Amino acid sequence: RITTLFPYTTLFRSGTDGFVAALDPDDGATRWVDGFGGADEDHASGVAVDGDEIYVAGDHRGPFTFDGSVGYDGEGDGVVLAYRSTGAAATRRWAFELGGAGFDAVDAVAVSPDGTRVCAAGWFSASVTLGGTGVASAGDVDGILLCLTASGSYDWHTTLGSAGYDALAGISFGSDFVAVTGIFSADTSFGSTALSS
Repeated sequence: RITTLFPYTTLFRSGTDGFVAALDPDDGATRWVDGFGGADEDHASGVAVDGDEIYVAGDHRGPFTFDGSVGYDGEGDGVVLAYRSTGAAATRRWAFELGGAGFDAVDAVAVSPDGTRVCAAGWFSASVTLGGTGVASAGDVDGILLCLTASGSYDWHTTLGSAGYDALAGISFGSDFVAVTGIFSADTSFGSTALSS
């Protein structure tokens, strides 16, 4: 058991757990904080806010309980978590897992200007299943842009893959587009555009 730097809030964990916190923008006072994770390593790496709706990007190394049980498919899975802030507390809404036989992670998340779509940037190895379809990595690790509805259902995805290591790490929405950043190795393509390393 550890006590966080946030006053009067204690998180229980094994290994490391992820957390999200809401603070007062005027004085930094903690409004609420919530930790998540299981018996192994769990991380929160990105956050996006739309009004009272909060979306967290991260990864986990074992099953844990959120709004229901979050499974575990391989060596490490990515996850998008949704919360609703209610002032002094938060309600857990849903979790979406990006998981396959290898290592997978979600590093960043963004919400569309109209609040109807939540998109995440990350990476996967081996293969994952999205929308009932298997998606195989082209090499060691592939980048992925994953888009969900605001209620947590799969919408669409696209990948960045080569024979080497590729990953997406940043994401943000414009007025009518979504922008991502990342890294690639070897020659690859993103959509119909070829990239040469």
